[in-house]
Amino acid sequence: MAKAEASVEELVGMIECGELRLLEMRRQYVWPSTPVRDLLDSLYRGYPSGAILLWETDEPVALQEFAVAQQRNPYQSTRLLLDGQQRLTSLSVVIRGEPVTVRGRRRPIELLFNLEHPDQLAFVTEVNEDANDDEDLIDDETDSTEDELQRWFDKMTFVVTTGKLAQLPHWVNVSEVFKTDEDAPFLSRAGIEKISDPRYTQYSQRPTRLRAVRKYMYRSVSGACRGSIRRVMRSGSSPRMDRSPNTSTSDRDATGSRPPSIAKSWPNGFRCGAKSRGLQPHGGTHPDGEIPLLA
Repeated sequence: MAKAEASVEELVGMIECGELRLLEMRRQYVWPSTPVRDLLDSLYRGYPSGAILLWETDEPVALQEFAVAQQRNPYQSTRLLLDGQQRLTSLSVVIRGEPVTVRGRRRPIELLFNLEHPDQLAFVTEVNEDANDDEDLIDDETDSTEDELQRWFDKMTFVVTTGKLAQLPHWVNVSEVFKTDEDAPFLSRAGIEKISDPRYTQYSQRPTRLRAVRKYMYRSVSGACRGSIRRVMRSGSSPRMDRSPNTSTSDRDATGSRPPSIAKSWPNGFRCGAKSRGLQPHGGTHPDGEIPLLA
């Protein structure tokens, strides 16, 4: 298997263009809004978010639809996402601002970003990858008064949208931030008209920092199989990333070198239908002359 790096932006683009698909046997998307919020918070702060596992095959395989809209796969081979579906689907929904299908119901995941969040973490939340319910408030919150809830929210960086918070100028819709590189709409909404306003730097720098989540680099472990994909599934363990004593959790491989970036192997950057595909840290091309083989 080959190791490479892929940015969130590239992976979301691969999902949108239909290049990245799901095996029928994998579980469907199940995350409610809360773990999506916590994942985004972790990436915003630069915390590690694990690896993803990809596999490429030219054999017909039974697929299931992603929980987000996709175009038709423009390539002859199929690239399968074996581990990372919950994370990448969540990021696709938030960055693209489109609804997601959860248990047969189509709904948006709407998060708010606090432009006045504390610099230091007031408390730590953990992403629960096995979340399967629609509860977005913990018990302490549901028993709190309105004033206590407001003080609680003021300490947070991201929250699941509420009507009251959405009306406050320092709480902005996360998907709206990703849709534009301009800060003017958020500054105007907060009544900031001059650079001399003490809030100007904070209100302009923090949306930029949030957009940088698109550049977060996931380590991707990739492989190709010109036979049955069942080879991957017969190993006796889940295709999720099982760590062994020989598996490093750092961002460097056994030689001390950083794994190559997908962006570097995409000379023209990612775009739908581009002939040059990423995830090619080692050589080889597909017989059709366009699709790189994965080492």
